[in-house]
Amino acid sequence: SSAGRGSDHRVDVRGIGTGMADITFSRSLDAIGSNPANLALDSLALSITLLPAASLSLGSSSLNYELYSAYFSGDAAGNPVVLTAGDKQEILQSLGFDAENLQLEFDARLFGIAVCSHGSAFGVAITDHLSYTASIPADYFPLVLEGDRPGREYNLHPMKLSATWYRKYGFTFSHATAIFSHASLSIGASLNFIHGFGYFGLSDDGTTLVVRPDHTIRATISYTAHEAGPELLAHFGQMATL
Repeated sequence: SSAGRGSDHRVDVRGIGTGMADITFSRSLDAIGSNPANLALDSLALSITLLPAASLSLGSSSLNYELYSAYFSGDAAGNPVVLTAGDKQEILQSLGFDAENLQLEFDARLFGIAVCSHGSAFGVAITDHLSYTASIPADYFPLVLEGDRPGREYNLHPMKLSATWYRKYGFTFSHATAIFSHASLSIGASLNFIHGFGYFGLSDDGTTLVVRPDHTIRATISYTAHEAGPELLAHFGQMATL
């Protein structure tokens, strides 16, 4: 769920189990930054982080468990499977002709505390977020599966790699008021401050590999790198031809 991005909801076990779509039912420290009104609905008077809570997620636009099980997990005895030419073609067809997008995200709530009393609640949480993304061009996979075929030209554009880190301080206040005998109204507000930030990106501007008849490779490499952050203020580009 996009609404849960950037919040402590990422380290909520229930939220992870429902594909990050459990914002409505978040409670206690998990409500900080994702649904502040729910913080006052916590039955505990005091909630505090004793050990950091963390989550790790992996994503891919084409690679899936079925593809892994069919070709890369081995046979019934656990022995490696040798891919045939037909297997390689089926893998390439399943990947398609578009770039493959890979994503890895890691979130950790380093500290959190929430206090509830007489229908009011206040909570503070410190969360670190780290993400890696990669866009791998379609020509990369024939190179890996089929090797360097003489006369073949591989276009590795656009290949993109990026890494992002930030630390967030979240402050949430919530208050619940009974409006009927069996109903209540809860309101809340959150303030999030980004204290630290770091970014690194590498984008390809036109890299190609040409395999000669003697299996030697002529490579043309062109890329641009970007860095940003509290101590990483450089922004530079470099082009090279081999």
